[in-house]
Amino acid sequence: AKGEAFHLNAGLRFDYHPFQIAFAWRQNVTYNLIGTAHILSALAETKERAKVPLQVAGNYHLTMAYFLTKTLRLRGEYEFMEWSIMDEQEISNATTKAQLMVLDRQFNNTQAYRLRLDWTYSPAVSFHTGLSYEEAATPIEYHEAGLAENDQVEVGVGATWALSSSLSLH
Repeated sequence: AKGEAFHLNAGLRFDYHPFQIAFAWRQNVTYNLIGTAHILSALAETKERAKVPLQVAGNYHLTMAYFLTKTLRLRGEYEFMEWSIMDEQEISNATTKAQLMVLDRQFNNTQAYRLRLDWTYSPAVSFHTGLSYEEAATPIEYHEAGLAENDQVEVGVGATWALSSSLSLH
């Protein structure tokens, strides 16, 4: 499927050593995707050129960081995601606009909490580790295969390598 949409992002960061505070906002957006829908029934499979709205949550993201040493930074993050934009998806024929299917979603807004530790090994290399918890967006009565159904706890490690002043690998 292909589609496009326009949305806004904005953010700001305040540095007052040894503290950093950052806030970012991303607008809700709905992508109107057009592609081939494969419709399965007990008797046959049919294909239709279909239009599907894909709602993507906007969010508010707050980060507070503290430099424990010159090379070690501790970050706490909070994120609020507006998944309630995903109430239903009406899949329709892209040409005739006839309704093919309605998927009732009724997602909930969610919150996520993260704790990160960043170690700067050199000006070009940093290592990261973290722990995060994110609430599920899908109410239990709407669980289905393929959706993020449950609350999530994640542990991660990573690295950043600055190839130049404007290009880095993460």
